[in-house]
Amino acid sequence: MIRYSDVYHHLVDSEIMEVNYKVFDDIHYQLNLESWDVENRKWVPYDADDVVMEFKMLDPYYRVTLDHDKGSSVYHTVIKAPRQYGVF
Repeated sequence: MIRYSDVYHHLVDSEIMEVNYKVFDDIHYQLNLESWDVENRKWVPYDADDVVMEFKMLDPYYRVTLDHDKGSSVYHTVIKAPRQYGVF
């Protein structure tokens, strides 16, 4: 069983969460992922190197693998909004 929490995104040079991003904005995205440890009956950091997020409008979309530090439940990435007009 895996759970997520603390989903957070903002422009790279700002700590304020945005609702809409524009063309070529650099966006920082992160969340916490934890898995249930059956033996110890507690949540522990989820450890994987293939967690992805999708950033899309109608077209195009990005599928980006998220980075994390071993032993941490925080997964994150920085992406640049594509050269496509509209709201993501």
